[in-house]
Amino acid sequence: MKLYQNFKNKFLGRSIDWDKKYGNQCVDAYRQYCHELGFPQSPPVKGAVNIWDTCFPKYFKRIANTPKGIPEEGDVIIWGTGVSSYGHCAIFDHGDVNGFVSLDQNWPFDNGEGVLHEQKHNYKGVLGWLKPKLSPEEPQEHEIEIPVAEIENYSEKNNVILKKISPMIGEIHDFIPKWRTELKSANKKIDKLKEEIDNVDEERRNFQRLYKKKNKVKIKKRIATIFNKFKSLKNG
Repeated sequence: MKLYQNFKNKFLGRSIDWDKKYGNQCVDAYRQYCHELGFPQSPPVKGAVNIWDTCFPKYFKRIANTPKGIPEEGDVIIWGTGVSSYGHCAIFDHGDVNGFVSLDQNWPFDNGEGVLHEQKHNYKGVLGWLKPKLSPEEPQEHEIEIPVAEIENYSEKNNVILKKISPMIGEIHDFIPKWRTELKSANKKIDKLKEEIDNVDEERRNFQRLYKKKNKVKIKKRIATIFNKFKSLKNG
């Protein structure tokens, strides 16, 4: 694979520390290789063995190790915890069913030092290999690549923010029941005031009716008095 050869020519004999944290680890070589392929970075892992479960299926085909299986140039080999508590990963160069040569970093010396180099292996402890699906020579669309270090920094910042807002969230949770109680009480007061206003309006209407009724009686009496006077004058 042309891109694998470009990667090999560029980085063989050089140290790769992708995340600038733990020295030159095998996972750093894997992440640099993904970058050179034009693939996005898979999630952060505790060890190389975890890449087997966290790699993006869109970009790698996962092939389990079998007695007759042979990886191809550019495939990413993944070892389980039988070789190390963190496993191991490397990039296949050439080989057959009995053994192979791969590009390794931090192997066989597990000290975070050294450089990317050609290393002989047998298949003991190999879980399988990841075969790149996409050829960067072809037009392709993929997710924006985010360096692992940036992801971890974001997580740390997120945790700091959560710690700051947690007390406020607690206060909000405490305030909501109190606010609901006060709102309920306020609504009761409003209902009572509305009832009092309705009572006052009813009294006012009753008073108006009585006032009009009394005035009608007075007017009738006044008319009767005037009529009687007029009648007596006429008869006299």
